[in-house]
This record gives sequence, structure tokens and C-alpha cells, in this order.
Amino acid sequence: MADVVGSTFSFWNWLGGMIDGDGYFSISLSRQHSPPSPRICVTPQVGITARADYRWSLEYILKNAGVGRIYTRGKNPYPTCAWQTTSGKDGLYLAKMVFPYLVVKKGKCKRFIEVLEYWIDTANPDKKGDHSRIRAKGQRLRTQEQMLRMLRVACEINADRQTRRYKDKLTYEQWEPLVKQWYPN
Repeated sequence: MADVVGSTFSFWNWLGGMIDGDGYFSISLSRQHSPPSPRICVTPQVGITARADYRWSLEYILKNAGVGRIYTRGKNPYPTCAWQTTSGKDGLYLAKMVFPYLVVKKGKCKRFIEVLEYWIDTANPDKKGDHSRIRAKGQRLRTQEQMLRMLRVACEINADRQTRRYKDKLTYEQWEPLVKQWYPN
């Protein structure tokens, strides 16, 4: 790729094509049963999966995007590698950078950006960033309405994920009663 970099090559355009082909925007949801009260853990990610012998392309992404990690999954004869963002902030940054270059996943990326900006804003309404007092008192950072909004978009974005990891995940209809129980108004 070195011969292309100096010409009209755009890393973000190339990455947009990679994400359109082999990438994903995902918001993973999991139940956390930590005392004193259960909660929902929300993990937004942007990632690309490739065969292990194409790890070089994921390393190129890591180097040029400056965010994420690479993970190797599976065993011989068919191991795979995945590059993915590791925080909501990194996911939002990356989604905004590739958005103009997406075609296939542009709508999903737009929803991902919108809900992540909302999620970040609702966690930090006073923009001071100190949640320790709220958590020490056992209070929730977000309301039931805010959680339901995030869950609806997460379930929409994740609906077409075909991997074994997502096949048994809860639907919005299954999450809703849990949210109403764990996040009273």
C-alpha cells in the first residue's frame, strides 16, 4: 500500500470500505448482577473480522486509526482475528471518521453515532464527569427512559448479527421488563 499512500489514497475511505464489507457497529448488552443492585452493561464497538492470515490489514488499521485492539479467535485450521474499539469514546470517534465513506452500513453508523452521543451526554449531564458520589449512594446514572432508548437502538443495530455470540441474546421485549424492574422511575 505504500505506493498508494502518497497519491489520492485516503485511509478513512479505505477503512469505510473495509467496514462496509467485513465490519460491524455493535452495542453489546449484558446483565451485571453486582450488589447492591443489578444493572445493564452497555459496550459499544466498531470492528472488523478477518482470517488470521490477513492480520496485517488489522494491524494497519490499528496503527492508522490509533484506537482499538486486535484479538485472535479460534484454533487451527481456521483462526480469525478481529480488530475492535475498546471504549465508547473510541467507537464514537471512529464512527464519525468513517461515516462519510460508508455506503452499505451508513444508516447503522448514523444510529450508532446518535445513540452514543446521547449515551455519553446522559452519563455526564453536568459535564463535570464525577460519578463517584452518585455511584457511592447507589443511585443510577441514567433513568429508565434513557436505558430503554439505548436498548431499543442496541437491539436494532445488533439484529442482523449472525455470529454464535449473538444468537441467544435478549430482544428488546425481553430487556424491557428487566429495565423497568432495575431502573424504577
